[in-house]
Amino acid sequence: MKSAEQVLETMSNDPKRAILHMALLVVVTFLAVNINTFLDKVWIANISKDVVTAVSTVGPIYSVVSALGIGLGTGACVCIGYYLGRKDFVGANRMASTCVHMALVVSIPTVIFLLFGTDMLFKDLEAMKSDT
Repeated sequence: MKSAEQVLETMSNDPKRAILHMALLVVVTFLAVNINTFLDKVWIANISKDVVTAVSTVGPIYSVVSALGIGLGTGACVCIGYYLGRKDFVGANRMASTCVHMALVVSIPTVIFLLFGTDMLFKDLEAMKSDT
């Protein structure tokens, strides 16, 4: 495994390659999310239309949560990269710790909302369906 100095030197010597690798990770992540959603719909299509509708309803929520995680991860990489570029490894470690704390601060309320808030949302959707 390369040391932090070797990785930093590689990134400094070929920044286009480093940016390509970071962008490729985001593309692969979004591709995996979309393939997962597509396969879910194909698999459940034989069950009923209501189930497909439920998966389609949850899809945007899933995308927002995924985008939130990807955005936080990208921001963390940029902030840590800033310190690494200045060769401030103590600052980079401190920023990494801050990013982990930030992830917890964001993920805990998100989990609470997903556990309790979506139930209310789906009850409202069910009530709207029965009204029509």
